[in-house]
Amino acid sequence: TVDPGSQAERVGLQAGDVILMINGADSRDPETLAGRPGKVFVYRIRRGTTVREYSLTSTAGPAAAQHR
Repeated sequence: TVDPGSQAERVGLQAGDVILMINGADSRDPETLAGRPGKVFVYRIRRGTTVREYSLTSTAGPAAAQHR
């Protein structure tokens, strides 16, 4: 599920996307998500047969997000 108005939605992630890696590490490792405001997280996802990368910046306010 992708929450409406979330960083994930703003960057273009969709329900059904499979997160393969976060910052080059196993996405199942909780340490992968440790961060502070301003830390950039690069998500590698699979949508169907296509692999894409999305960059999300951790912020205290509205999130900065972009598709790479």
